[in-house]
Amino acid sequence: MRILQYKRSKLAFAPDEIARVINKYTDHQSFISGNEENFTKEKTDFIHFHNGFKSLCGIKSCIQYHSEPKKVKLDFPGRKLVISQYHATLEEYKDCTIVRNPIDFEKDIYEYVRIDDKIRIGYSPSTKTKDSEWADKGYEQTKEILEKLKEQYKISYDIIHNTTLLDCILRKSRCNIIIDECITTSFHRSALEGLALGKYTICSYGKEVADVIKKVTNQKLIPFENVWIDGLYEYLERLIKDYDMKTIVDRGMRNREWMYRYWHPKTIANEYIRIYEEEMKK
Repeated sequence: MRILQYKRSKLAFAPDEIARVINKYTDHQSFISGNEENFTKEKTDFIHFHNGFKSLCGIKSCIQYHSEPKKVKLDFPGRKLVISQYHATLEEYKDCTIVRNPIDFEKDIYEYVRIDDKIRIGYSPSTKTKDSEWADKGYEQTKEILEKLKEQYKISYDIIHNTTLLDCILRKSRCNIIIDECITTSFHRSALEGLALGKYTICSYGKEVADVIKKVTNQKLIPFENVWIDGLYEYLERLIKDYDMKTIVDRGMRNREWMYRYWHPKTIANEYIRIYEEEMKK
């Protein structure tokens, strides 16, 4: 099967990663395009739309939602998917199949790097401003906390913003603690990257999102440290004072093991293939 991943914006490169893991871990082919010239049965067997869609042209398809409901077209006539973050808890997406964002941590850039000389915190906010209830990374508050900690203790931090994905991953690999964001009730791709890199990973999440994680992994254990912004300084200070480096590093390694067991890209790639095959039979 030849699958088109149709996108018109970056979407944190999630569609690109879906295509890559399908090509690597299955016998099918997938490619990325925002060009409607590929909407022909000679070039494409199945179209996986991301956020937006065009005329189906008689080709079997599905759509996957990565963003807030107000930013997407909800009237897709076929199979709908939604990522396994806060989106899956929203009423507007109740008719969607929950799917996971794959992280191909078998790639060289995810090679484990042990950092145990001192506390090194990585934080990669995709935005520095609050764009909505969900598009908020708590940048100003988090930066202030990191600066205060650096002044008081022998730690370092790296705020990673407006750079390439490759640079972002490499810089995170040189840290031993990763902060996703501690403002909303959901984890994001950044937190998954932290786990995949074998880092102690902090984010905030609510019960509904916790239930989504448990559902898609069929596991009760959630590896993220659940910390909210109003307690982030105290949490990190206690981590610096009371935890030895081995505890932090070992927790990161267990996080990486969790990804291998419960969020492996091969498993996720084949979950997408099963969805495509189900739709092809209709």
